[in-house]
Amino acid sequence: MITTELLKKVLILDIDGSLIKDENIHSIALGEFQEKIRYFSTFKALNKLENHIIDEIVSHSIYLIGNGDFHHLSYLLIKNNPAENIHVIVFDNHPDNMYIPFGIHCASWVYHAARLPNVRRVSVIGITSQDINGLNLVQNRFSLLRKGKVEYYCFKRVSNAAFLLSRNGIHEMVSSEKNLLSFIKDELIQKDEKIYLSIDKDVLQRECINTYWDQGNMTENQLFDCIDLLSENLIAADITGDLSTYKYKNYIKGLLRRLDGAEIPLSNLVYEREKHAALNYRIISHLKMFDYKDR
Repeated sequence: MITTELLKKVLILDIDGSLIKDENIHSIALGEFQEKIRYFSTFKALNKLENHIIDEIVSHSIYLIGNGDFHHLSYLLIKNNPAENIHVIVFDNHPDNMYIPFGIHCASWVYHAARLPNVRRVSVIGITSQDINGLNLVQNRFSLLRKGKVEYYCFKRVSNAAFLLSRNGIHEMVSSEKNLLSFIKDELIQKDEKIYLSIDKDVLQRECINTYWDQGNMTENQLFDCIDLLSENLIAADITGDLSTYKYKNYIKGLLRRLDGAEIPLSNLVYEREKHAALNYRIISHLKMFDYKDR
């Protein structure tokens, strides 16, 4: 059950219209920023958005971002979190630590977040995408993997090349759910550690939910069990992966997005968005152990 008090901590960043409104959840209309921010953004454009929403960021601690094309907004939210030595834990089917120059991208934000002064390390859990295979492998930012600032926990077999290039910054986790939970409890998190949680719903099986990106193999219950283990340490969280499409005015940006993977057509968008809204509420309900008194 979600209390009204908990919902007051939730903020909708309404850039793409993908999120169903709730009178108990504060929402900011940000459609004017979509062209500049979606998929890829210069830091100048991101700073403009930051200045527009900074007061709302610091007065909330659970954020609904919208489509996964906006996952780089997590960088902005983490940057403005007052905590220090944050362990950022990301559930995502993609590493989001790719080399992409001249700005920040939904596939590069982890690299930039790991370099923030208030972040101690970033752990990405649930990767099954082709971003760690073949030629895509060399596009990963290995410098922070080698230093232990970023770690991948992959739900698929990892090549010897990936192990070698990352110097053991990339790990296989293809065993049972029980072993995953034991690992999180016994090895991944430390006592009294401050955790920022970022959830991209593309980490889930398509049987659970449809997103516009290729998807992983986690189940809802597996994700919820992981969140429950982390809850006592959570200071903030964001959720992304909702459904929206967009026709870019910038031809190059639109072309690059199409080359990155065609958006999977869905026959009933209203129904699918309702499913996402229900899932968002279920995720939020597992964030109930937030300790707000230290904010």
